[in-house]
Amino acid sequence: MERVAEYYYVTGNAQAGAILSKWVSWAESVATFNTTTGAICLPGQLNWSGQPAESFTTGTSSSAEPPANPGLHVTVTGSCSADLGVSASLAKVYEYYAAKSGNTTAETDAQNIIDIIHQFYGDTLGFSAPESRTDYSNFTSAFNTTNFEGLFIPSGWSGTYPGISGNITSADNTFLSIRPWYTSVADYNEVQAYLNGGSAPVFNYHRFWAEADIATAFQAFAFLFPSVTPPASATPTVTVTNPGTQTGSVGTADNLQIAATDSATGKTFTYSSTDLPLGLSLNASTGAITGSPTMAGSYTTTVTVNDGTSASSVNFDDWTIGASGKNTVTVTNPGAQTGKVGTAVSLQIHATDSASGQTLTYAATSLPAGLSISSSTGLITGTPTTAGTSSVVVTVTDGTGASGTASFSWTISTATGNTVTVTNPGSQTGTVGTAESLQIHATDSASGQTLTYSATSLPAGLSISSTTGLISGTPTTAGTSSVTVTATDTTGASGSATFSWTISPASGGSSCQVLYTPDNWQGGFTANIQINNTGTSTINGWTLKFTFPGDEKITNAWNGVESQSGEAVTITNESYNSTIAVNGNVTLGFQGTWTNSDAVPTAFTVNGATCTT
Repeated sequence: MERVAEYYYVTGNAQAGAILSKWVSWAESVATFNTTTGAICLPGQLNWSGQPAESFTTGTSSSAEPPANPGLHVTVTGSCSADLGVSASLAKVYEYYAAKSGNTTAETDAQNIIDIIHQFYGDTLGFSAPESRTDYSNFTSAFNTTNFEGLFIPSGWSGTYPGISGNITSADNTFLSIRPWYTSVADYNEVQAYLNGGSAPVFNYHRFWAEADIATAFQAFAFLFPSVTPPASATPTVTVTNPGTQTGSVGTADNLQIAATDSATGKTFTYSSTDLPLGLSLNASTGAITGSPTMAGSYTTTVTVNDGTSASSVNFDDWTIGASGKNTVTVTNPGAQTGKVGTAVSLQIHATDSASGQTLTYAATSLPAGLSISSSTGLITGTPTTAGTSSVVVTVTDGTGASGTASFSWTISTATGNTVTVTNPGSQTGTVGTAESLQIHATDSASGQTLTYSATSLPAGLSISSTTGLISGTPTTAGTSSVTVTATDTTGASGSATFSWTISPASGGSSCQVLYTPDNWQGGFTANIQINNTGTSTINGWTLKFTFPGDEKITNAWNGVESQSGEAVTITNESYNSTIAVNGNVTLGFQGTWTNSDAVPTAFTVNGATCTT
């Protein structure tokens, strides 16, 4: 109908004008646009009744007019749509018809439509309306043979799809089954929440054809009715309240709320600023300015508030930040300190403030391990655990932010007399999947001491009891580790023993099979991987490793956590697929790019065990 209106405007064709006269009156009676709330209602369901009078060709020549149909009727009903593209196209029908016929009602209706779009639906990307996408329930729905909705792939048919490895068959019967990468798209979590039983997701879409219709509706109205001025309501006005002169002090927290109003309803503000005092920041969503100034000076601050269609700025009269004040905090230096591992210490830090009534807060950096300072009293206490010399800095701060510091050294020496000896158990061996138990033995030259055990570089799957020294667990990865076991007594004296521990893959041949299925194109590829458990025990937690022979780079993966160093790839299980039962399998995959070679990897390991392919 837009084309008919344009034709009528250019030619003045009487028949086109007669058709438009009836059609425009009808459209105005069923389509509503609320200039107060911005609500748009475009009914979109045609309901036919009656029958055509006769065949279009019966009893007529090929050039004859179609017969009249007085017994055929249609009404438009159905739930309202707020489609902005259709609304703009309707506005253009009204515009061209009004411009030629002089129909002022159609002109007013056209202006109302474009004013509503501009006032209520503009944003930083263009124009859009929120859409509730109940149709996204079909993401995981198989083809429905009753209403014929869903993805239909005939039985026995197979084909390919970009980005999917292997053939698509009738088993791939959902939208997501042939487009798995949608799960990594931003905001997909809202769709998944809907599929899990939540409310339908609501999104704003900026469609090119709709933006084009809106733009040409604006342009056509300006061309056809150049003397018409948009009403004030169509151009929202943002007003920012000037907060006036502001003052503050270095180190003293500031909190200022920017206030703004909009002549249009339903708008969301975005706040920005220039030349804020150093140390302060503006919340772009709430307009709150917070923080503690760090530098004195005079600042000419400007705050801008934008509602998506218009913006307004306000310049502060002035924002002056003064020095932190005349308070002086003096910390008495306690001088160099000494101590011993395992011997408790206590040191009181003393400080004064030039102002009376101030509450002091104490902090310290680089204290010897095992010591801490009370923030309210300044008392340093604890028992040193590690020998060495520390350069300690104590800082005392009052309520105005004024502070003072004192720096001193603190030397902790090793406790004397005690000797801890750890018996070296010698080289150890084990097998992936077979439980291990090794008791570490240690003695102390002093009686009555309690030993604490620790270990580094244990094979994956093993751990040491800190109280008994028993190493236990089930190895999960083949390889050789250089293990160091340390036993420490309560005075801080310690002893260590280092030995090798070699874990072999599970015996009885390969316990896993890896099937690698690539789908390559120039510069890109996807790969599907299936890990089969061909062993005799369940795999609890898996790590897949392989190396690309070419220069492939993985860009995203599914059903696994991927990392890549050079051409070496490591993929570990997700929380939901960590277990592979005997004769069971898991599937995973990834998408990637390549430049010179997309050669396929041929060697794979799972938990250190070499797999067949």
